[in-house]
Amino acid sequence: MKKFLLALVLFFALSAAAFAATSQKELDRMGIFISNFTEVGMFEFDLEEFGDDTAIHLGDPNNFGEFLYFGIMHAYINAPKSIKKCRDKTCEYGDLTVDGKTVINAVKKYFDVEIKPQSDLNRTPAIYYNKSDKLYHFEKPELPEPTYYAQVKNVKTSANGKIITMTGDIYNFNKKSERPATFTATAKPHKWQGKNTWAILSLTTEWR
Repeated sequence: MKKFLLALVLFFALSAAAFAATSQKELDRMGIFISNFTEVGMFEFDLEEFGDDTAIHLGDPNNFGEFLYFGIMHAYINAPKSIKKCRDKTCEYGDLTVDGKTVINAVKKYFDVEIKPQSDLNRTPAIYYNKSDKLYHFEKPELPEPTYYAQVKNVKTSANGKIITMTGDIYNFNKKSERPATFTATAKPHKWQGKNTWAILSLTTEWR
């Protein structure tokens, strides 16, 4: 009986830890983290190689370009000074460029995935990596409209602390009361440049 009671106490202790209160400041940080994906139009994905058709599986080599898309769009929205005009008069693959390291670092920071600079000419529009100038060349992208952000409302941490599940609302950045969807995201603790953050594992969205 004592062993049973001890096991019961440990179970509730772990459950309490899993649902431990998260400060509003931390919830806001998590919301900003998830918004980096929703603002570029990424709402359904995971890092698996295979799976159902509802999500983009970034572990599939055929979807490599989605990493490039994220890195380029993230720079285009959040670091506009890193975007330069193409110096080539023809600019076959678009008249904008961004340094390859900027794209690679964004993927490492937000996915904890290391990629090598390469092109994806199968995308529409194509993304071209020029080995000589070490720049990605691309066409001016159309920003998702409206812009959607994420508000994290609830957080659950696995018993071993390796997986964090965040749930909340998707809202219109220009009209916060407009909340057309809810989301569930999983992530893992991650360090970037010496700071504690998260690396995304999956994101699913349920539109109302």
